[in-house]
Amino acid sequence: MLDSAAAILNAEQTGRDRRAANARSRKTPQAKEARNRGRAQRGRGYRAEKRIADRMAQFGWRRVPLSGAAGGSWSGDLRSDGPLAVIEVKHRQADWPGLRRWLAQGGAEALVLDAGAAKEPLVVLELKTLERLLGGMRDA
Repeated sequence: MLDSAAAILNAEQTGRDRRAANARSRKTPQAKEARNRGRAQRGRGYRAEKRIADRMAQFGWRRVPLSGAAGGSWSGDLRSDGPLAVIEVKHRQADWPGLRRWLAQGGAEALVLDAGAAKEPLVVLELKTLERLLGGMRDA
């Protein structure tokens, strides 16, 4: 009986020690920097979504709050009731120089990226081109 009581007390003390060590490790400058790094990325993504949503609002697009966290039927950063229903917005500080160079070749307005037979090709447009296309659909 005494051994089991001692084991319980030892386990409780070990748990307290572990929780205290975890609490101390969360207060270090490195841990705080790691936490803030995620916040900064989330803030950058939010600002990019907001900027695009403001431009696309005239075409009936609306921003989906917490789209990355919610998932399921709430996935997609921008939603519309039109034929193009969902847009995902990505922000990259360094831009995509290769894509822009390819898009500029021959004055192209769209870029089709073909990855072969295994995957569906992707289409890249400048936002002003998409706005022009959506404006034409709305007027028709």
